[in-house]
Amino acid sequence: LHLPFPLLSDHALSFTRALGLPTFTVDGKVLLKRVTLIIEEGAIGHIFYPVFPPHKNAADVLDFLKSRHPR
Repeated sequence: LHLPFPLLSDHALSFTRALGLPTFTVDGKVLLKRVTLIIEEGAIGHIFYPVFPPHKNAADVLDFLKSRHPR
C-alpha cells in the first residue's frame, strides 16, 4: 500500500483481545471501535478512546504529539 507508517493486521483479533480493545459485532463480524494508539519505543504511550467526534481525531492526535515533542 506504500503507507508512510506501519500498519498492524489483527485478523485473528489476538492483539485486540490481549489489550481488551473495544469491539462491536455486525453481521457476525467482530470489528474494532474507533481507537487511536500512540506507540512510542515499542510501548503504548497514550490511547484516544472514545474517538469522538471522529473528524477531529487527526487534529487531536497532532496536538497531543506536538505537546509531547515540541520543535
